[in-house]
Amino acid sequence: MTAVRPDLLQLTERRMAWLEARQRVLAGNIANADTPGYQPRDVRSFASVLAGAAGGPRMAATNSRNLA
Repeated sequence: MTAVRPDLLQLTERRMAWLEARQRVLAGNIANADTPGYQPRDVRSFASVLAGAAGGPRMAATNSRNLA
């Protein structure tokens, strides 16, 4: 059995939750396609969700040869 890194499992779980939320939003768009004045909705991109969840301190390059 191959060991799977916990961070990979967390990322997969997060992606699945995002896909579920997007599926619900898209289903609502389809259900209301003929509703006058209805504005279709969407969720933020998965990349922006990940970027927002990263939080914490980030490494900054002060010089192309080192990190601070």
